[in-house]
Amino acid sequence: MGLNKKNRSIVLQGLAFLAFAMQPIILPSQMPGGNGIFHSPMTLVNIFSNILLFCFFYFNYYYLIPKLYYSKKYFVYAAAIATSLIIIIAAPHFILKQLLPKNVDFRPPPPPPGPGAMHFHDKPGYANSFYRFQEFFSDYDQVFFMFVVIVSVSLFLWVRSRWFHTEKARHEAEIAYLISQMNPHFLFNALNSIYTLTVTEKADRSSESMLKLSDIMRYMVVESGNESVPLEKEVAYISDYIELQKLRLDPGVNLEFNVTGSLSGKRIAPLLLIPFIENAFKYGVNPDEDSEILIDIVTDADAVQLQVKNRKMSVINNGLINSGIGISNTRNRLNLMYPQKHLLLIEDTPEFFSITLTIYFR
Repeated sequence: MGLNKKNRSIVLQGLAFLAFAMQPIILPSQMPGGNGIFHSPMTLVNIFSNILLFCFFYFNYYYLIPKLYYSKKYFVYAAAIATSLIIIIAAPHFILKQLLPKNVDFRPPPPPPGPGAMHFHDKPGYANSFYRFQEFFSDYDQVFFMFVVIVSVSLFLWVRSRWFHTEKARHEAEIAYLISQMNPHFLFNALNSIYTLTVTEKADRSSESMLKLSDIMRYMVVESGNESVPLEKEVAYISDYIELQKLRLDPGVNLEFNVTGSLSGKRIAPLLLIPFIENAFKYGVNPDEDSEILIDIVTDADAVQLQVKNRKMSVINNGLINSGIGISNTRNRLNLMYPQKHLLLIEDTPEFFSITLTIYFR
């Protein structure tokens, strides 16, 4: 059984910790001294320093950056960074000196013999000269380098993460706003259909339409807030909508609705297809003219395709003149939720209006 995303992340971070802590052994910056690599004082110091550096990454990422840097407390943040560096350098020496024998030399081993080879502490005037300061940075250049890298990487990752979450929140807000605009528009049309039935038809047909509307509204309330829904549910919702519209259509209207391919195991953003179908009923039905609406949903392993075609009416109900809002909103939702993963083709001729929308799953 494979690991889930959270457990996989924990395992990877654990492996990264072990590799980073053991770096002084795997890739030593200096030849070890003593009786073996694990007995080299500087190797132990570097291992301890790497462990502290690794812990500092999380401390900086989860506490210092959000609490100080993001709050624009730059001076306090710089002081905290400097203090952390001092602790990372001093703590390994202090703790290991308490654990190891007193005569252990923590200085790195001298260079191999050669012309002019001389360690800092063997140079004349070492005790009271600039050589001590120079040796300090020479011995800890690796710690300084890793510390700067860790500070830079943690800042980059945090800023990138915050930008990503900000963009996601903005997209979710825009999508919620677009859906909120579409739902009242659909409710108006559905109630208008039921009103027509109530006036012109028998009570049993009105009750049937109310049940359909109840199912439709339940779907809109429950599913519209989700990022995606099973494709079967979306198609069932469309089918209920079409059945509701059939109740008010004249027998002479040529209406075809076909679904081809397996819907199982596929997901789609909710309420994404219905505006195109709504548009066909709003602009493609007139009791005084020959009306035709053709709706096809075709799906395969890689994509789902919606094709809607309606004959254009010469007379349009003025109350529906603003129905283009639904398609405009859907265009925006497609750009937000399926960037580079959808294709919308619209054909507008004097006699017919048709759309072909393809949404790719991969």
